[in-house]
Amino acid sequence: MSLKGTNHYRAHSPYTQTSTTYYSYSLGPSLSCQSTEYVYRRTRKRHHRHHYNPSPFTPTQSIDSHKHDKQKDFMQQTSLQQSSPIFQHTKRDNSDQNIELSHPQIEEYCNSIRQQTGHITSERLQYILTQLTLILKQLNTSNQQLVALNSILHVLASIQSTVPISTLSNDFFSMVQLSLNSILTQWTDLMPISKQELNHFHILTKFIKQSIQAINNIEMIPSWLFDSSLLTTIAHSLTFIANSPTIINQNNKHIFKYFIRLFDTYLLYQQRFASQHQSHKDSLNQLLQPIQQCLSSSHFIQIFTSSTSLTSIEKFFLRKCPAFILSYNGNYIYLLFSSSNNNLLLGSQLQQTMENLLENILPKYDQLLTSLLSNIKSWKKVTIENVDYLLQILNHGANHLPTNAKLVSNHLSLIDNVLKIVDEPILYNHLHENLSNIETSLMNSCVSFLVNMISDPTILAHIKQRQVAMYFFD
Repeated sequence: MSLKGTNHYRAHSPYTQTSTTYYSYSLGPSLSCQSTEYVYRRTRKRHHRHHYNPSPFTPTQSIDSHKHDKQKDFMQQTSLQQSSPIFQHTKRDNSDQNIELSHPQIEEYCNSIRQQTGHITSERLQYILTQLTLILKQLNTSNQQLVALNSILHVLASIQSTVPISTLSNDFFSMVQLSLNSILTQWTDLMPISKQELNHFHILTKFIKQSIQAINNIEMIPSWLFDSSLLTTIAHSLTFIANSPTIINQNNKHIFKYFIRLFDTYLLYQQRFASQHQSHKDSLNQLLQPIQQCLSSSHFIQIFTSSTSLTSIEKFFLRKCPAFILSYNGNYIYLLFSSSNNNLLLGSQLQQTMENLLENILPKYDQLLTSLLSNIKSWKKVTIENVDYLLQILNHGANHLPTNAKLVSNHLSLIDNVLKIVDEPILYNHLHENLSNIETSLMNSCVSFLVNMISDPTILAHIKQRQVAMYFFD
């Protein structure tokens, strides 16, 4: 396979540039970057008038070491954030939306990847992605870059099972990370999102999630997923979700669903590698506060009481946000100032997280349980599961932290509500020896919660006064 045209290749080669001009682009309300446009000896107009000699080398051929070294030096001098019209919002170019946006060289490289499906080496794919990154940085419009990125991601997704994991750290994916920032910022700033951008977000989030699912070694997780600017944007998106009055009822829910897939990536990472040393664990701390807002939002309460079956968006609030908190073990140690005795105490991030969360949700969850218990005998499967997750949240970390019981002691009606669940025949008559059904899982959560709560003297005394729970101490 060869490219048709020496000059066509030169138009995108780092070795034929003659001058450099810088332009400033806007990345939403607070970010900016520069792009580098290279002026070449051959103009695109001339390129279309003439036929060209065969290319000195093709995508399926290796280059000599001299050119490889020059190309490596060029990449090191060129910042990814200096070349991306895809990230401009204030200067969007829609003039070419209806024209052919494919790029011959990108097609050549994509075909090369397809032809080597199943046996492409890490070195070969790294080289191709490096070439594609150079081409992407030289495209002139956001539409061209989006179409090109989507074409590349489609090809990578089609061979995903054979893609070497190490290639996920290629600079190509740093450009991908910046595109995530851009689209999420547009969404939360209520800016229009084109079909091309929505399609890109769909392809990208699917590819990222499937890539993480294929990784078994935590050391192979690409660092760009934990870039500070990306996590800040995701945290801002979670806050937007928690506070937006129309997020559940909006007509176009696609972007929310794609965001959930992106959120799943971090949830999956935390669940799979919770017991291992995580170099990026502390980075995810900035997602905790926004997730707490989702768990205490009016959306959570509304869905909790009205759902008979869960949509993907409802599962985000009632399943995925709780799962993120429950999978967080918070081993990070910090100094805590005690105002009662003016001393510095050692505490954990988990302790701080649960204290902040419980202060916000305890009154709401207590009231929620009170309203649900009036028809406990007709609880559906989804309601039983919802209550189970709710109690698991309240109980998270309580087996070794005094914070939970101390805060719950101010809401003794919550203890009464849990005791009523434990004493409900329609639930305990369906208990199994293992956690094989939802009734057993719920009862297990209730008993575990009560066991952890009686560490507080106030709660212990309150429970002893309730005859309904006397068998609990047998």
